Amino acid sequence: MGSVLVPPFVLACAFLALVGGHPNRNSNDHDSGAVSIEAAIPRRLNELQFESVDDQVDFISYDEENKPYMLCATASGGKRSSKRCYLPDDGPHYDMGLACYTLWHEKTIVQDCWVNQMISLEQCKKRRCSAAASTMGIHFCCCFGHECNDAYELEA
Repeated sequence: MGSVLVPPFVLACAFLALVGGHPNRNSNDHDSGAVSIEAAIPRRLNELQFESVDDQVDFISYDEENKPYMLCATASGGKRSSKRCYLPDDGPHYDMGLACYTLWHEKTIVQDCWVNQMISLEQCKKRRCSAAASTMGIHFCCCFGHECNDAYELEA
């Protein structure tokens, strides 16, 4: 099973959601709720939950060849299913992890696997796919656990 490359649009949405940024906000705009990227990165690095897929034992399974996988809900173009998501076969994956994600705007745009370095997965939640409200109306969440992205929600 191959891994899915995350489209740049998804990564941009995830980054904006992570830092609370807005494309029209400049560095001189001061908002008491805003977090600078410089402040967000060190704080988030200290909150890392896992360092590698080996730390995800409560959220993954192993196939008959002892390869770790996570079952994720998938949706694209109105077609829904689920699939096993594996780490890539090529190269080392000592700092890689598995997660599921959902991107939506009123309804599901895409759901799939998110296979990436653990530092890129650090905003993912355990067994729950939820996102803070976005001023752009596009929401992204990621999570750890089999089919955890099947149901998704906005945080209250």
